[in-house]
Amino acid sequence: MNGWLVSDRAAFKIEKGLPADREVHPPEAFETLRPLLDASELELARRLDLFHLAAARALRASAPPDLEAVYLPGLDIVTMHELGEAPASDLAALDAKLATVRAQYRFVDTLLAAATAGLGPGEVLVLVGDPGRLARGSATPAEGLLVLAGEAVAAVDLGSASERDVAPTVLHLLGLPRSRELDGQVLEASLSESFRREHPVRTVDSYGRRPPSHPADSAFDQDVLEQLKSLGYIQ
Repeated sequence: MNGWLVSDRAAFKIEKGLPADREVHPPEAFETLRPLLDASELELARRLDLFHLAAARALRASAPPDLEAVYLPGLDIVTMHELGEAPASDLAALDAKLATVRAQYRFVDTLLAAATAGLGPGEVLVLVGDPGRLARGSATPAEGLLVLAGEAVAAVDLGSASERDVAPTVLHLLGLPRSRELDGQVLEASLSESFRREHPVRTVDSYGRRPPSHPADSAFDQDVLEQLKSLGYIQ
C-alpha cells in the first residue's frame, strides 16, 4: 500500500507507552509519531485533535500524498460529554456545559484556519462536518456541514448536499472517474468554471471488487474498548 495510515488506536497506544502492533502503516512510522502526543494538553479531546493533525504534518513532510484524510473527533467527544445527559431543567449547569462546547468550536476553528492558510497551489481542502451522535439521535433530521476551499473551488452556496456526494467529488478532484455504483454525484457547482472546463466529469461502470480481508486480533483490543466506553462511543 502506498502512503500511510494512522489508526485511532495509535494515540491510545502511545499514551500507554506500549510497543506498536499494526496501529500505523508503515510500521516504522510509529516511532516518528510517539513524541507528537502532547501530554501537556490536559483535555483528551484537544489532545487527540492535535495529535492527528501533527501526525499528518509529520508524515506528509517527506512525501506529500495525493489524498490526505484527517478525522478530528474532539468536538463530538466534548459535545457528548457535556450535553449527552444534561438535564434541560438545570439551566445554570446547562449554560456552563454550552460554554465548554462553544470553546471547543473555537479551538477547532483555529485548527481549520491553520489548515486553510497552509493550502498550496492546486490543493483543495474539503471540510466535512458530521452532525455528531447527539444530533443524529434527535427527533429532527440531522444536518452537517460541507465546505470546500482552494484554487479549484467556486464561491457559491451549494444549498443542500448529501454526504454521499463527498466521495465522488473528491475522486473527481483527484482526476479519477466516478463509478456508477456510487450513490452520490460530483458537486460540479462547487468547482470553478475553468476547472470544470479543463476537467470534465468521467464515469466508469465499476471500480471492481477487492478480495475479502479478515481483521487481526490484538491483545490491545480490550484497552481500546475501554477507551471507547469512556468516550461514550459504545455502551
